[in-house]
Amino acid sequence: MAKKKSGLIRPDVNVTTEHPDGTRSSKIVPWDAAHRDEPEGVQVLIEHSYFYNRFVAKESDRAAAVLLPSYIDSLLEKLLRQYLRETQYTDSLFDANGGLATFSSRINVVHALGLISGNAAADLHKIRKIRNEFAHSINLHSLDESDLAPFLEAIAIKPWAHETAMWKGRQKFDMTCSRLVAEIANGMRYAKRRAMVPPIDAPEANWRG
Repeated sequence: MAKKKSGLIRPDVNVTTEHPDGTRSSKIVPWDAAHRDEPEGVQVLIEHSYFYNRFVAKESDRAAAVLLPSYIDSLLEKLLRQYLRETQYTDSLFDANGGLATFSSRINVVHALGLISGNAAADLHKIRKIRNEFAHSINLHSLDESDLAPFLEAIAIKPWAHETAMWKGRQKFDMTCSRLVAEIANGMRYAKRRAMVPPIDAPEANWRG
């Protein structure tokens, strides 16, 4: 069964090679070929940098409030797919009526599996609510608006706590999303290390009542 690919189009990469005679040559190669030797978590960090600078940085607060959480939602799906076995039932979990179809359910399950921290889960729910506020209100245009203050003020950006007082809504939101991407990328380091229950007929299966 083929694994479902990321919804983000990963760009081709200009790769420079240094030859034994000291000369260099460059060529354009597909993303997967350029980064195939790097862990998936590292690829996600590179992907996020490209995505943010190409599609988000110069956009409005409304666009950022929808695009960044939606991108993070797709990363949670990727993280869960790394953790789960590929079976004939896996895709159905992420379909419209599946148990892992919503942003909220993915946050809860990834946290329950121990792949992200409690602070990260709480902040993910806050940016999810901010996205919903923008998606459901035609009058909301800025991340500095008072309706969003309760969500932004409660965000637990511990590594930069001494700086958050100086940040306005958009900066705090963008930095929070970047930190959450990094934590999800870190979770990918551990997603494949889960223990699998051996088949019932396997010699190593140890049944002790």
